[in-house]
Amino acid sequence: MVGDVAYGLNHLGRILVVGIGKAAAAMARAVEAVLGDRITDGLIITKVGHAMPLKHCRVMEAAHPVPDENGVRATRALLEIVAAAAPDDLLICLISGGGSALSPAPVAGISLADKQATTRRLLACGATIHEINTVRKHLSRIKGGQLCRHANGASVAALILSDVIGDDLDIIASGITRRIREPLPTAWRFSSSIGCKTAFPDRSRPTWRLAARARSRRRPNRVTHASPGCKTTLSAISRQRFWRPRPRPGGKASIRWC
Repeated sequence: MVGDVAYGLNHLGRILVVGIGKAAAAMARAVEAVLGDRITDGLIITKVGHAMPLKHCRVMEAAHPVPDENGVRATRALLEIVAAAAPDDLLICLISGGGSALSPAPVAGISLADKQATTRRLLACGATIHEINTVRKHLSRIKGGQLCRHANGASVAALILSDVIGDDLDIIASGITRRIREPLPTAWRFSSSIGCKTAFPDRSRPTWRLAARARSRRRPNRVTHASPGCKTTLSAISRQRFWRPRPRPGGKASIRWC
């Protein structure tokens, strides 16, 4: 069970586990204790010094709060696992605080150096985590729910540990499994309101406009909260169509769409 949704292990394909965040390794250890050898593959990205030995998941460390090349390599490896998922697989995403910096995946036309400069300038301007992560979503290929687009229609269960006041699931790790809700002008207004327009390289602006137009042509991800009290979400999407849970033999999915 994940929240209100039952997954029949005998009727699933592979179980893949990916994790991003300072608590991701500890979360993975708990998942391993439950699923054990049923886990086919897994990769955890965590902050330097927060790794711990795991039996079924690899662990890679990266920098926080400013992203580094280790994070780029780790995110690339994580996306390989996600992209290898099949429609009958279950992808478990373990997400916790720090996930935004630990998983840099710049959009085309933006370099890691650009993202590093953006992060440093936002921090220097005194931007809140809500403001920083709203901006980060528009410079990333996986944030704002885009990770699910790589999963080939597999079922996705996201377990999210909050470190954000108000437990806003859109902000924790920049909403990796939550569809983007803030339009590009909102991110730009945030930067302007704190006097931080210079946070963004000039070449990022046309990239943002292209990304915004591309997103406007796509249907948004659908996300369901399985257990709001536990800050747990389930989200899934196919390449072009919304994924909808289907009753499986031995278990019936009960979903509340948001």
